[in-house]
Amino acid sequence: ASFTASLSTSSSWGGGYVAMVKVTNTGTKAASWSMSVSHASVSGLRLYTTWNAQGRQQGTTFSFSGASLAPGQSASFGYQAGARTRDQLKPAGCSVGSGSCHVS
Repeated sequence: ASFTASLSTSSSWGGGYVAMVKVTNTGTKAASWSMSVSHASVSGLRLYTTWNAQGRQQGTTFSFSGASLAPGQSASFGYQAGARTRDQLKPAGCSVGSGSCHVS
């Protein structure tokens, strides 16, 4: 299966942000999806809540997964993250399987 994903921060503030993500199955078979979101080294980074997907954190990387998508089908989900910083916190990058992922 092949997927694409786009991630946008719908709101952000010093030390936190809310992101909305859309994952699309661009392959020819139905398949479950998973993606990861990386961050620069940040003190106290935390994934607070996730909706419409399963989310977990390992260090400065967040991993998300969801149910099977048919070819051409998309799924949307969101999450909130924060850290002990006064600087603007935002994702450094993302990946979704062997497909492309874009952060805006």
